Amino acid sequence: MSKSLSFNPLWLMLLAGMAWLWVGSTTPHLQPNSVTSNSWVNLGLEGGKVNALVFDPTDANIVYAGTYGGGVFKSEDAGQTWSAANTGPINTFTTWVNTLAIHPFTPTILYLGGYLSGVYQSLDSGASWDGVYIINDVYKANTTHFAINPSDPTVLYASTFSGVIKSVSGGSQWSPSGLSGSFLRDVVIHPVTPTTVFAIDHGKVYQTLNSGTSWQVLTQVVSLNYPPWLSPITVFDLDIDPLTPSTLYLGTSQGVFKSVDTGATWQTTALTNTLVQVVKAHPLTPTLVYAGTSTGVWASADGGANWNAIGARNLNVQVLEIQPTRPDILWLGTNGQGVIKLQDGLVSPANTGLYGVQVMDLAIDPVISSTYYVGAGYGAGVFQSLDHGQTWSRVSDGLPNGGMVWAVAVDPLTPTTLYAGTNDGLFRSLNGGQSWLTTTIGPTQRVWDITLHPITSSIGYATVEHEGLYRTEDSGISWQKIITVSSGFENLYIHPLSPTVLYAADSYGSGLRRSMDGGMSWTSITAGLPADFENRGLVVDPLEPLTLFAATSTYYTFTGVFKSVNGGASWEAFNTGLAAYPARGLALSPDATTLYLLTSGEVYASSLLSPQWQPIGVGVPDYDARSLTVASYPLRRLLALTEGGLLATEFGELPTVTPTSSPTITPTPTASSTSTTTPSPTITAPPTNSPTASPSPTVTPTPSPTVTVTVTPTATPTNSPTASPSPTVTPSATVTSEPPLRYWVFLPICAK
Repeated sequence: MSKSLSFNPLWLMLLAGMAWLWVGSTTPHLQPNSVTSNSWVNLGLEGGKVNALVFDPTDANIVYAGTYGGGVFKSEDAGQTWSAANTGPINTFTTWVNTLAIHPFTPTILYLGGYLSGVYQSLDSGASWDGVYIINDVYKANTTHFAINPSDPTVLYASTFSGVIKSVSGGSQWSPSGLSGSFLRDVVIHPVTPTTVFAIDHGKVYQTLNSGTSWQVLTQVVSLNYPPWLSPITVFDLDIDPLTPSTLYLGTSQGVFKSVDTGATWQTTALTNTLVQVVKAHPLTPTLVYAGTSTGVWASADGGANWNAIGARNLNVQVLEIQPTRPDILWLGTNGQGVIKLQDGLVSPANTGLYGVQVMDLAIDPVISSTYYVGAGYGAGVFQSLDHGQTWSRVSDGLPNGGMVWAVAVDPLTPTTLYAGTNDGLFRSLNGGQSWLTTTIGPTQRVWDITLHPITSSIGYATVEHEGLYRTEDSGISWQKIITVSSGFENLYIHPLSPTVLYAADSYGSGLRRSMDGGMSWTSITAGLPADFENRGLVVDPLEPLTLFAATSTYYTFTGVFKSVNGGASWEAFNTGLAAYPARGLALSPDATTLYLLTSGEVYASSLLSPQWQPIGVGVPDYDARSLTVASYPLRRLLALTEGGLLATEFGELPTVTPTSSPTITPTPTASSTSTTTPSPTITAPPTNSPTASPSPTVTPTPSPTVTVTVTPTATPTNSPTASPSPTVTPSATVTSEPPLRYWVFLPICAK
């Protein structure tokens, strides 16, 4: 996962000729009130997870797509181009669209079912949206599907995680409809008898014969005709053959099931042992059925007796719709690849302008700063841009299909060497992402973050869910666990001057930890921070190893920014000038002088030395931003990593600082720290050569000890940030200058 950016001064020696260092006679820093932000621009990562597709019944060129993170998009040219349709009082969760529906006779009216939100309605073809049924309980707020009465469109049903709700007012008002329960996935109206309605949850099929006044369980999943050792079966989708309404189909985790007696009994079809997320009976051709699976599209021309793969191989299909005017064309909403058209086995992406990619992490090439790498969610993989994000290409050959890429990292000494942390292990590329290799962190391990040693890049760390911290000493070829811990190790930060000083953060609830010995032992540093806070960014002062800044939120409410000058032993509020907007990201400028804070309402800047925030631009309220990064070229650019793409805003040219004299920097290969805990591990770095050279470099790894994480509560902090004793840190480089000087550094940077 992405972390706040801090520059690495020691790269100056390692990347000779790539940077210039100036020292000013006073502390140079950005004057926030002298800068005006441009609007945020989506840098054009096209595709993403598409959960919903609906066609205008009166105009075949108008199509709407609901994405998981980017909101609603509209096409007026049959999918050739798209534009966002997210205007209105829609909250963060509504950009996570589960389902869409359109009025059959008045196509200017649309309905949106949101993830963790409720029901929204548009009366102007998606130009604006209003909440009409907002569920305050986030655990019950998922709205998963709509069903509109074909003979009376004022009657609608919606399946939610709290049951079926119903509207008899054309969608302007909603109320519960007799069936309560959890995790309802679909609701379908009988095409001939609209008083009969079906609904499904993870394991049951329900039916009402009286428009929702009463419901009964029609089918238990375990009663489906399937071997009991394969149960329980998860039910994903229900469809009714419009030409033979007594025929029903179920898409399940074990294939397609069929009923020919309106759901009284069920039989298996020939498509088994396959994850079927959507099943669709053709509206014009009897017995023709399609199944959208986690690995492509299948078709049966005989009602399920036989199935054939018809295309879109290796695509994870979330939704499948048949184009009304061209029933030979299938429209697919996929997990990560956006909208795909499928005709005669040929796949045609239709994503121009559809910015729905969920950005999990960002890394910038430290040598060629115009090269960006993005790790994306929901099967989108890794993207590469060679022109500061103007254009992108997917570089995911060898990565798992359909998974999440939580972290990307670039080797600062060999920038063609990349790392990707996924749901299915850690991968390494030696050619800039053109192909990927597996590592010893394997397919059952979810890798949250990857951080490389700032001096010896053959040494790196990876955090693994429910396991703890791993280290490599051979440029990622092999990894050894150095500490076991079940939670609290999502994001990892390594200090650029003192690489044995590490900080670990968990996004939710587990707080912050500090290690003074290269990750061998850890101490909790949450005393004085809000309870159960969400980590929205941690910045470590690159010249002061024990000076930290932490941005926090709690359940999307403001809890503030905090500063520590003693490695987290105590904290003090750093909020002067802030409005009460939830924090979304915290980052440090490349010159290490200015902090930037991204909130849902505004962007703020503050000198690192002066606790005063000033607004400099608008925030990103319509997207759930994960974190913030600062880039220095071509302009001072803020990059927001969001659920709906990579957003950028620029602030003008960097200030010009007149150079005087250069500081004296004496690098040493290691850092020593004074600590009362386990001594720092001894690491013997391999010789410098290519990771693919044969034989492999000689590595003397430190054996992985059995370590129990001891969380040592610190004393309740007083108003003085130095109330608790500070750990002693000996930095890896000696910086000689006269205080209070700080340094403007112009160099290629990366987000890791």
